[in-house]
Amino acid sequence: MTTDEKIIPFPSKETFVLCFEIAMPQKISLHDSDIHVSIEGSFCSAQVEAHSMTEARNKIEKCFESIEWIDWI
Repeated sequence: MTTDEKIIPFPSKETFVLCFEIAMPQKISLHDSDIHVSIEGSFCSAQVEAHSMTEARNKIEKCFESIEWIDWI
């Protein structure tokens, strides 16, 4: 077995676009450079660098007190 065959590739991050609504007013704490959020009224759109959709949603949920996910079909 060569050295190249022993390397296991780590999953790369992807950009996920998430849409959600927030109750106003609320405390917001954006502390992750992998998150870019646009807020218009109570509607929010975020671009999140993550390994999966679940990780992306978890990152957003840590930043806001209360959110309601908007799932696009």
